[in-house]
Amino acid sequence: MSHPQGQPGAGPSIGFQERPTPAALALHSMHWLTMVSIISRSGRDISFDEVGNHIRATYNFSPTFCSFVPHFAARMLKKSYSKDTFDLKELDLHNGIEHDASLLRLDTAFLPDQSIKHVPFIEELLAAATGKDEDGNDLITAKDLYRMLGK
Repeated sequence: MSHPQGQPGAGPSIGFQERPTPAALALHSMHWLTMVSIISRSGRDISFDEVGNHIRATYNFSPTFCSFVPHFAARMLKKSYSKDTFDLKELDLHNGIEHDASLLRLDTAFLPDQSIKHVPFIEELLAAATGKDEDGNDLITAKDLYRMLGK
């Protein structure tokens, strides 16, 4: 997260753009957990289950969110949530965490200004909806998002 120039901690700590994604905020939170030694200070060999528990205990986030973030990371890294460990540096995978923003915008390699939406991507995402709400309206499901994230 960036601090305004001239303020303590000025300069980027993990390379956020102006509006970080929720997943990028979660990554920043995990980096903070290492800095204060709540999880391995080395940032290595962290269990997915352990990090979810620490996020919940430290930030009082919902159990759903605290389970989703490490499960998402395990899937992104093609690892077993229950058996494997990860290093924080692995989470910086291109088209991994930042890819959720790319569902609606071109990758920064093609368009550095991430405030510009890419209408064809939005239309494709909306067309991918397989769920229905109680009134029969289209609903984007988690499976729909995972399918689109994997493109």
